[in-house]
Amino acid sequence: MALQNHTGCPLIEVDKLKPHKKNRNRHPKKQITRLAKILKYQGWRYPIKVSKRSGMITSGHGRLSAALLLGEDTVPVSYQDYDDEDQEIADLTADNAVALWSDLDLAGINFDLADFDPDFDIDLLGIDNFKLDMAEHDLPPLDDLEQMRDLRLSYTQENYDHVMTRLDQLSDKLGIDDHSQLIAHLLDINL
Repeated sequence: MALQNHTGCPLIEVDKLKPHKKNRNRHPKKQITRLAKILKYQGWRYPIKVSKRSGMITSGHGRLSAALLLGEDTVPVSYQDYDDEDQEIADLTADNAVALWSDLDLAGINFDLADFDPDFDIDLLGIDNFKLDMAEHDLPPLDDLEQMRDLRLSYTQENYDHVMTRLDQLSDKLGIDDHSQLIAHLLDINL
């Protein structure tokens, strides 16, 4: 069964694609396996970019490897115009390098997961070694804002009411009615 193509780009046979000779990004097997799992769940959200100039891939080497692991015969491709080899190599390199500059807010992601289905597979987030903070623990006293700021709230059925009660108490104490604003305030506190 072919993966769903959400890109709007044409499907091209995988054996017609050429990896770029100057691709300096390496994809470990663990990454490709996870990417294949994500592709199976999401379908194609990003096409593989191919240079019209050289005919080689400029973005999507990992996605191609994941597609091959899944036994896909075709992948969506977006053909790109480059003025010269320098521009092509710059795009190839920047595609890999710029993503490394970002920092994931893991505490925020953990907080967002409260809205997900309890059976959601967190591997589909693509984060390596991410652990959902489901530990049962006592909440810190109201006066210990540093501990409260660093607390990752876990929304299990057992402690949801306790967490909400504590947030209500902090809301009253600090005069911030909205829980999301309260949490943002606690995360931004300069202690």
